[in-house]
Amino acid sequence: MTQSPLATARQLLFLLRKIHISPGYFLVPVLLSIGAATFEGMGMGLLIPMLSGFLQKDFSFLTQLPIVSIIIGWLPAVVSRSDRLLFGTLLGFFIVVIVLKNILRYSASVAMSYLGTRTVHHLRKQIFNAYLGFGKLFFDTTNIGHHSTVLSQFTTESLQPLLNVDRFIHALFSLIAYIVVMTVISWKLTFVAIPLFIILHWSVRGMIRKIVALSRQSVDRTTELGKKVIEILSTMPLVKAFNMEEEERDLYTKISDERSRLEYRTNVLRQLIGPFQELITLVAVLLLLSGMLYLLIHGGNTSPPSFLVYFYLVVNATNKFGAMTGFQSNLAAAAGPIQEVMKV
Repeated sequence: MTQSPLATARQLLFLLRKIHISPGYFLVPVLLSIGAATFEGMGMGLLIPMLSGFLQKDFSFLTQLPIVSIIIGWLPAVVSRSDRLLFGTLLGFFIVVIVLKNILRYSASVAMSYLGTRTVHHLRKQIFNAYLGFGKLFFDTTNIGHHSTVLSQFTTESLQPLLNVDRFIHALFSLIAYIVVMTVISWKLTFVAIPLFIILHWSVRGMIRKIVALSRQSVDRTTELGKKVIEILSTMPLVKAFNMEEEERDLYTKISDERSRLEYRTNVLRQLIGPFQELITLVAVLLLLSGMLYLLIHGGNTSPPSFLVYFYLVVNATNKFGAMTGFQSNLAAAAGPIQEVMKV
């Protein structure tokens, strides 16, 4: 039975508890990612008055905008009487917001990188300690190659989603911020756009399930390959004595070839997700452009600059959605390694 990404995420959390790593440790990078997403949404919202002012050649409307007018009220009165100063103030707000967004985003990445690498270290240490606690009979009846693969490779692969969770959080909350701004611009278009994002999500679920299955098969072949390497190298005198070089070479080549084919198929599916999403996005953008033209022709309160920002938000939202799907792909690829690690 194919395991869902949600089940893999629960196993990952269980694995963290087993190595005494509290999920609360990751609260700092998560909050930093949420903060970065919030400032990104604010920056997108500020684009609307900037474009409107450029096209109208008048920024006096800023003194009537909610929140912005309050901030302008704190500044010297000369600012509200000058178009240039109003533009400079708005531009300054925009620059500060974008700089803060990037600072928070970088801080979240650095914090997650540190926590992720230390978690991998603790997992390797915990597994190594577990192996040291096993008796001689355990190693007499199991293959050393498999244990070596688990210790050196599967530990990192099983925690790979954890290393990217800050990107997922940032993409999720950025998407929420985009939807809020899009709704403010035109709730009618957003009413059409949200179902398109849902279709985009469900369209890749089949690929995710296939990646999970391939991940398990790849883990099996990796284990077999590790076992064979240890077996051949540890019995090399016997291989030479009985002239078994060709047989061992053929068997090793067969296992390695099967693993390479599985890895290729997995990579093909993972690389297909992006172009497939872009094609669906193209259809969605064409539908939304048609809606924008309809609303512009038949009148309404929404201005052309708002529609330009709306279009830009849709494109960016698709990229954020792709990052979220990539995280699900990482979870799917980690399903096999997580199960092997949990067996120790």
